[in-house]
Amino acid sequence: MEEKKCNQAIDCCGECEPKPPTPKPNKCTNQCCEPIELKCPVDISNARCVPVLTERIYDYVCLKSGTMKLIKDLVFEVKHKQGVTYGCDEICVKDIVVEYDFIGLMNDDCDPLLKSYIDNQKIKFIPDKCAPAFKCEAKTLYNTYNNNAFISTNRSCCESGKKTRIAQIGVEFYVCNLVITVTGKIGCEKFEACSQYSGPILNIIKGDTTPLDFIGEICLPSGKQCVNMNLKFDGCIGVDCVSAQEKFDPCKETNPNREFKADVLSSLLVTEKVYAIVKEELIVYTSPNSIKCSDGNITPSGC
Repeated sequence: MEEKKCNQAIDCCGECEPKPPTPKPNKCTNQCCEPIELKCPVDISNARCVPVLTERIYDYVCLKSGTMKLIKDLVFEVKHKQGVTYGCDEICVKDIVVEYDFIGLMNDDCDPLLKSYIDNQKIKFIPDKCAPAFKCEAKTLYNTYNNNAFISTNRSCCESGKKTRIAQIGVEFYVCNLVITVTGKIGCEKFEACSQYSGPILNIIKGDTTPLDFIGEICLPSGKQCVNMNLKFDGCIGVDCVSAQEKFDPCKETNPNREFKADVLSSLLVTEKVYAIVKEELIVYTSPNSIKCSDGNITPSGC
């Protein structure tokens, strides 16, 4: 049976008529939005109504950003095992364990590393004084920030809120006490080796940072109101691949620290939680004497 098919290729001798690009709608539409409301299935039949002046979460969003990096020639030191000797053999890595103490940002008053924008307005954020900071090799790392001045929102045709673009550009992260541990075999002998580092992510060899951008939208009140914003970063480092680029050198003269170099495929994923907070006069329902305390079952005499 013979099957004959027509060649569907473009006629090379025919005239080519370019197709115009398809227009796409502008996504910066400044849509109207509503603040967050949560339904609380609580019985308030016996509650009291109390006026308060408080800070309320108007809206919050989670922004994610990440990157992958190939780290060339990262040095691993093989841990000594009693009675085990390694020959000039291939290094086969089977398992990888990643540990670290903290991922955060270093803050410099002269040149802040956190550059933020609300629409086209540049906003300065400073470390949250109520959030814990982390000391690492004479440096301080932060992962929670507040704006140092109120953000004033403009009036619009929206009754409640308006979607507003928020962006952090070129955010540079640092890691403290990163330890990458690998296990496997050198020839037929099992081994364990590790590499330790503290500093910029992820260009460990060059000591440079890999900045990330966070871009999204958040609902802000459309009237003339002052808004506070709270930013919290939660980072995660992963290592997917460790590939030794050389055989193990067992000679104590040329390799006294029992080291080998490997290429490492690493990733950084950071989630940023952004809270928009407004001050408001609210009416809250309270239930007096509903919280009971315990003294650890110690009853003083005469009471």
